[in-house]
Amino acid sequence: SLTREAVPPAMTPAPPQLAAPERRLVLVVVDGHRHDFATDPKRAPNFARNMQRHSSAAVWAGRITMTSAAVLAFGTATRGSFTQVVLNVEARRTRANHLFENAHAANIDTGLIGDPVWRQAYGDFDYQVLSRGDLALDVDDSPELFEVAHAALQKGQLPRLLVLHFFATDHLQHSFGVFSTKYGELFLRFDANLQKFLDALPETTTVIVLSDHGALSNGNHGVDSDLERKTPLFAYGPGVRPGQKLTLEQVDVAPT
Repeated sequence: SLTREAVPPAMTPAPPQLAAPERRLVLVVVDGHRHDFATDPKRAPNFARNMQRHSSAAVWAGRITMTSAAVLAFGTATRGSFTQVVLNVEARRTRANHLFENAHAANIDTGLIGDPVWRQAYGDFDYQVLSRGDLALDVDDSPELFEVAHAALQKGQLPRLLVLHFFATDHLQHSFGVFSTKYGELFLRFDANLQKFLDALPETTTVIVLSDHGALSNGNHGVDSDLERKTPLFAYGPGVRPGQKLTLEQVDVAPT
């Protein structure tokens, strides 16, 4: 009874008014990435430089700081509820109209590399390579996911709307703590791999890099504190107005 969700009203999306753009959108989610960590040039050199160089924002997650809540916000512009606390790693298929449904209606192919919670929430993607849901918390699968993304790019297989979600960054914080030496070394390698992938994308790609939630220093999250809610975002490419420094709500991502 506690996790029963209200049925959203039935709505038929309006047909696209303009032809779909030929460019590609890549949405990168760095799970559990705190805003203060992301803007620290010593801990996250490439990420911090991108926050300064490109349009960027402090994005406030909803009061339920769980991954499934953020995934619903990114795709439907709805806020997380008690359901996401209970069903965080086994998200239910949303019954709300969502970004990927509308992309398909506009003949835009979709792709997912990484966290399977997106598939749980939205169904199958046209192209998908998923992280193992039972991966141990101290295992970093991001190098393998980057290899998949590079291979798909080289083969011309990347869809026009791609989600690349790395949950290992969150898991490793839970295992070692946000400011531990172990996590710091792991994140520096991740930061370099992320920049290498971004540099490989064609200039016609619109890029949005953000996080689903922050974390306490011990890596925990879930409730309404500034450290858990304040997350980073940077964006660039076609359609992105340069030089913007904003404060946003997480639900702003879906309509954008």
